[in-house]
Amino acid sequence: MMGAHRKAASLAIAQLAAHFQTVVRQLSHTQASADIKLDGKGLTLRTDLGGAAIDSLKVVAFDYAVLMLTMEGKTRLPGFLLHDSPREADLGRSIYNRLFDLIRQLEAVGEAPLFQYVVTTTTEPPEAFQEEPWLCLKILGSPAENRLMKADL
Repeated sequence: MMGAHRKAASLAIAQLAAHFQTVVRQLSHTQASADIKLDGKGLTLRTDLGGAAIDSLKVVAFDYAVLMLTMEGKTRLPGFLLHDSPREADLGRSIYNRLFDLIRQLEAVGEAPLFQYVVTTTTEPPEAFQEEPWLCLKILGSPAENRLMKADL
């Protein structure tokens, strides 16, 4: 019984790792190597971008890889992803822009969107995404009527 469970877990991690490497390569525009390992301490994400270690890239790529598995019906997760200011960490502008391009490609899979993706950010998205249907809500700090709750709290 444990052998079957380990084999199933191994297959799932291999599928996740394959998506993870694809996403890292697409976002970094390199032939970077990327892998996911599961051991007694949990999941370990590894990337090799020619010496550069971008932690936020690893996290975002992992999120996208899980979303891709979800789109394939291989998880028990909702097709929903929320990123809160991914650019604010160590993510460069070019990689940040590619996040939107990749999500647009994923959006084209299937007859209807298979997920919902929400990004909150203080960095403007690429120009093509600054209009509907992608830009749904734009809030500002002032005046008060442009704030989320439309008032000073």
